[in-house]
Amino acid sequence: MSDTAADRFFRWLDTLEHEPLAQSMIAEFGVYVEHTGGGCTALAGRISSVNFVYVTDEDARVPNWEDRPIVVAVARTREQLHDGAAWDDGAVESRTFPNADAAREWLRALRAER
Repeated sequence: MSDTAADRFFRWLDTLEHEPLAQSMIAEFGVYVEHTGGGCTALAGRISSVNFVYVTDEDARVPNWEDRPIVVAVARTREQLHDGAAWDDGAVESRTFPNADAAREWLRALRAER
């Protein structure tokens, strides 16, 4: 049986959840690794009844460094995060944080929203 490009891609995608930063955010916030298209990835998930988030580094990849900038995008639905118009009309809020600790603080506040 041959090893296809899809096989290699999904093996690579599976490795992302084993990065230490990803593991800590998966454990604390219940997010998961998502391929968002074009080779981009994010930690994604519903962290409260009203907030769905994407967490990436500045290159739109699953973050793997505690001390590098992290981008958090939040919307009411996953679909809004994929809809360019939702970003344009303010339905999606995106913030860049200097490091993982700062991002975690905002994620904790978002998680508390009901």
